[in-house]
Amino acid sequence: MFPLAAAAGLALAAAPAPASSPWSQLAQQDVRAMHRIIQESHPGPVDAENPGFRVWLEQGYREALARAARARSFGAYAAALQRYAAGFRDGHLQLGLLLEPTHARWPGFLVALRQGRYVVASVEEGAQGLPPLGAELASCDGVPAAQLFERTVWPRVTGPDVEGKRMAMTPLLLQDEGDPEVQPPRACELRVAGEAAPRQVTLAYRDASPEKLWERTRAAGFGPPPGFGECPFGAGGRWVSIPAFWPVQGEQTLAALRKLVADAPTWREAPVLVLDVRGNTGGSSLWGDNLLKGLYGEALYKARVEEDPAAKAQYVDWRVSRGNLDHVAFLVDYVSREQGKDAPFVGTLQRLRQGMQGALARRQPFFHLPEEAPQAGASSPAPAAPPPSSPLKGRVFLLTDGRCASACLDFMDSALALGATHVGLPTSADSVYMEVRTEALPSGAAQLGIPVKVYRGRPRGHNVPYVPRFRYDGDMADGAALERWVLGLAGAAAAPAH
Repeated sequence: MFPLAAAAGLALAAAPAPASSPWSQLAQQDVRAMHRIIQESHPGPVDAENPGFRVWLEQGYREALARAARARSFGAYAAALQRYAAGFRDGHLQLGLLLEPTHARWPGFLVALRQGRYVVASVEEGAQGLPPLGAELASCDGVPAAQLFERTVWPRVTGPDVEGKRMAMTPLLLQDEGDPEVQPPRACELRVAGEAAPRQVTLAYRDASPEKLWERTRAAGFGPPPGFGECPFGAGGRWVSIPAFWPVQGEQTLAALRKLVADAPTWREAPVLVLDVRGNTGGSSLWGDNLLKGLYGEALYKARVEEDPAAKAQYVDWRVSRGNLDHVAFLVDYVSREQGKDAPFVGTLQRLRQGMQGALARRQPFFHLPEEAPQAGASSPAPAAPPPSSPLKGRVFLLTDGRCASACLDFMDSALALGATHVGLPTSADSVYMEVRTEALPSGAAQLGIPVKVYRGRPRGHNVPYVPRFRYDGDMADGAALERWVLGLAGAAAAPAH
């Protein structure tokens, strides 16, 4: 979700809205399309284990159509679709707004969520009458900050109700996104260090560059993701940054990921190894799998991850539809280019495509490969041989912020099973619905991303985050401070070199 896309000032909405607005027509046709696509292709509507999904599919649909009928601006159009998508609380059901705003509106400062407090994290340079950095937002127009967030921001946020997601979205709290159901606050009360009485601040909204405000928003949340790469850390250690498992920058990112996978065995001698996944929202779990196999060795990875009884009891149901079958066909070609046509997973996808074709002809709602079938009633396996010892010489720290989701969480599942120590902030979370494909909505103003498969028996629960063993509540964008903190955890005395 592009958080500023609902701002007022779009060129398409510049003229006064007629009695019967085109935005209403566009919103209604797109809401209907969302309902149809989800009904036909998302696992939720036919998932007997999640009856609440079907309830919101219809209840939220009625509410969205009512909002769409009242839409008279792009902000209202966007809000109708966003609120419908958000109600599923499925981070893989994603609404993407495709129109670019000409300007955004904010009161000259942004707040961030820090240890349960809403604090000023960004202030317009040179502006007068604004609160200082670090001031705590108590309330606006008499409404406590936490309640204001629940009323004005959270109803439009897709994804799980976890701390990481709320931290990422809190900087939107005082921004005017053009939602007709949200009246921007007029005055706020803040607590400022050294001042006995709360400070009253009248909000003066102003236009801003959408791009620059988005950078402020991201920085106030967790900061920009680090770049790909590895470098020395402390006395002989290594710091490895993995901000994505998908080609953010095309071939450049693919080259970086391939290099990390190739270099992974060389990190085994490090007394301290940091796997930094700040900013990593997912992608293809194959990259994380291959990196960990290179680092720990194929034998240990198989014993601790692939042969784990809980992991073996897990299986996948693919929702059968024409659109999902076309997506699997796309995956066959995509993975062939990315991983090589002889990669084992390419063959798996080819068999999946054939199986789904048959299931579609038989009008079956789900399909899974024979080797992924549930193992109920199977005889108890023979005792496993002891796993091989780890080839690593030192400690491995897995550093996360609140953005880690999807394939990043898959990476964590495996890394923690192999002995890594989780540090940093709690992760985001994901539903058991995975593997996203996108479909354009009729207006051309938005697209819908939906998951096409569901995990059964996944050890990590539905919308459950990881909580670090060691929590860091400092500035996640302050690399030097983070390095000193991790060195302290490792008991190293050398100064950071990263």
